[in-house]
Amino acid sequence: MQPLRIGVNFYPFSRFPQPELLLDMATWCETLGFNHLHMGEHLIAPMENDKLDSFWQDTSCMFAALSQRTSRIKFVYGIVIVPLRHPIAIARALATVDQLSRGRVIMGCGVGWTKHEFEVLGIPFNERGARTDDALRAIRALWSSETPSYDGRFFRFKNVIFRPGTFQKHLPMWIGGAAEATVRRAAELGNGLQPIGGPLEKLARMASETKELMAKNGREKEIADYAFTITCDHGATVSHHSVQAGAEDFAMIVSQNPAQAMEQLGKWRAAGYNHITVRFPDRELPALRDKIQKFRDEVVKPLGAVIEG
Repeated sequence: MQPLRIGVNFYPFSRFPQPELLLDMATWCETLGFNHLHMGEHLIAPMENDKLDSFWQDTSCMFAALSQRTSRIKFVYGIVIVPLRHPIAIARALATVDQLSRGRVIMGCGVGWTKHEFEVLGIPFNERGARTDDALRAIRALWSSETPSYDGRFFRFKNVIFRPGTFQKHLPMWIGGAAEATVRRAAELGNGLQPIGGPLEKLARMASETKELMAKNGREKEIADYAFTITCDHGATVSHHSVQAGAEDFAMIVSQNPAQAMEQLGKWRAAGYNHITVRFPDRELPALRDKIQKFRDEVVKPLGAVIEG
């Protein structure tokens, strides 16, 4: 069984109206020893919505800034909405952050779910799965050679130079999503699985099926990560704040009671997940700091999770 690694997610980002506030909080999390920082993205948000925060910084820009203020903590894109951009643009941005951070980038990637975002950008929503597969193959090609070529359904290029590439020889790709295609995509194109929501039984099945398909694809010797995001909340605050923090979409809440939280984390680990990202719903930054500190001291350390390295 692989070591359990714990990281922090800062959504919703409207709690950090100035970038410096988020940079300070993230840098502090490294001093606490957390394994990774997890940041999602949306390029645009609809005016009428009750599930999605409307405040978004560019993830690559934030990670680039953090790479110069930290030395160890990893940067997890959670997730890159792959079909919204050309794969060359994605590959260039992540390779740059990977170089700046000396190899601390993990690319979480998915197909996206907000139809309005696709409509605004003029990208067919019903093509997002096929575009994602094509783009991921193109990104693999770009990160594998200084003179890559690719001929796919939506994307193609030849006679080009792509350098510098990534700092890591193989930058990890965690495939996110909730549909059955997520497992197939992870086993074929990814280095990890990052499912969204669902009961523990479903998560365990997705991890098991991914491992089986990787073996069928001749990839049984490759190390794969299995990651999941949870929201830490308890009591009367669950029903209100969990929605604000996105827990309704991710459908998993961990108790702030240390004993209960350790038991829950143990179950996810037994289900095959070795990377857990924790989101805290508190709107006020002092309360957020307090919750992160307590979770680290009262849950992560007693559990014996590997939060460094």
